Amino acid sequence: MSSDTKFYTPVKPSFNEIMIVFKLEFEDVKVISDNDKKENRFVRVYLTYKGVERMMWIFFDSPDFDENKPHTCFDLGAYSNSVEIMQIIAKYFGGWLIENGCNDNIKPYYIENNLTIDKKNSDYLYEALAKEFSYKDTEKLCKFIQENKKLITDLNFGLE
Repeated sequence: MSSDTKFYTPVKPSFNEIMIVFKLEFEDVKVISDNDKKENRFVRVYLTYKGVERMMWIFFDSPDFDENKPHTCFDLGAYSNSVEIMQIIAKYFGGWLIENGCNDNIKPYYIENNLTIDKKNSDYLYEALAKEFSYKDTEKLCKFIQENKKLITDLNFGLE
């Protein structure tokens, strides 16, 4: 059995808010939605931190930490910079960090959130698209819009 570093937040951040934090703090962020539905209960995220590619699970409404109040759970293998990565995420959302799930001598501790997410127009677009499309399709659409911003801006669709 492998040990994991886990972070539980009661805040229930939106998928979009999580992606904003990941894209601000980490490199090469890729999302794999294993259940590819708008009502995803979990996603797999690949990210690079300090030159090391890592894979993290994010579980929405996880009862693992507190059966009475589901939390969003970020789950990462406990090696390399896993604690540091989780501390970065915790600064945005606040919650409980479990550094090593297999070591009962290391108790969970609470980290206060002290950073806020600065939303831009593109983030609001992402959020609006995510309400209508799967996460994979939303990622593709946002990437297309970013790559074709000039073309899209030049189109007026007869609205003038």
